[in-house]
Amino acid sequence: MPIRITGMNSGLDTEAIINQLSSARSVKVNSLKKAQIKQQYTQDAWKDLNKKIYSFYTDTLSDLQYVGSYAKKKTTVSDSAKATVTTTGTAVNGTQYMAVESLARAAYMTGGKVAKTDSSAINGGTKLSELGMDLTEGSITVKKGDGSSAEINLTADTTIDELVSQFKGAGLNANFDSGQQRLYLSASGTGKDADFNLLAKDAGGLQSLQKLGLNIDSENTRTDYRALQTKLQADYADSAAYADAMVAAKNQALSDAHNAWQEKKTAYDKYKADKAAAGDDAEALAALTEVEDPGEEPATALTQEQENKLRAASMNYYDSVVNADFSSGAGTSPPGITAQSRS
Repeated sequence: MPIRITGMNSGLDTEAIINQLSSARSVKVNSLKKAQIKQQYTQDAWKDLNKKIYSFYTDTLSDLQYVGSYAKKKTTVSDSAKATVTTTGTAVNGTQYMAVESLARAAYMTGGKVAKTDSSAINGGTKLSELGMDLTEGSITVKKGDGSSAEINLTADTTIDELVSQFKGAGLNANFDSGQQRLYLSASGTGKDADFNLLAKDAGGLQSLQKLGLNIDSENTRTDYRALQTKLQADYADSAAYADAMVAAKNQALSDAHNAWQEKKTAYDKYKADKAAAGDDAEALAALTEVEDPGEEPATALTQEQENKLRAASMNYYDSVVNADFSSGAGTSPPGITAQSRS
């Protein structure tokens, strides 16, 4: 065990003596540390200066060896909000004039004023059937200037709000003004690529566009209808053949839907029978997989009245498209189309 003699034994303050001796030594160490920090600051300053000199040499000074650097010209525009101009050293001196005929803006479409068959007020929950659409379904194509397209699928039970939602899903701004009783559509951007037009793909689509006043006579619409016209003429000999095909397709869809319902109904009936047979047997009941009731039996085919309506509307659609003159400036609008406000 070390023996320590304090000032009480020797009469000397050994602690103070040791601290003073250590302090003298620390002064030298601190001086060296300060000198080291100062040296680091000096090195950093030289590094920064070296970077600036190198940048001046490689950028500004390097550009001075080219003639173009001494032939700079400045251009000013009276209204930079309309246009900007960038010049080179070879630009001629003088004043140039530019006329801005129009500025890009979003395309828009104002629907016709709609009305219910009973003349009551229309709101977002109003169905297309209440506006006079007497076909079960229809389809409209939304085509944009950039070539992209989207389908709007309609039924007699489609509401105004659901239609607006579909238009928004197709990339358009859409809303129904209950005060004006009109549907308003506009492009989500400006310029040619954001432009849009609506094309009725079938009799139901055409009827919906007519009821909503959303038909439009434009060159883009004419172009699309010309393509549709060519396809209809190539695929069907006449309007009767087209109507036959539409009726057959609808009946096939109804038949397929009925067959699907029948499979579900068979499974549901078996489930009910098994459940009845199980009675109070908890284990047997637990082993059964619950089957949902498929509901009422759907139609297997169109009624004669429905078929007559579809046939008449289909023939009208075919004749309207095939017999229309879609040449530019022909003066004949696409089927049932009335020009609406548009950019």
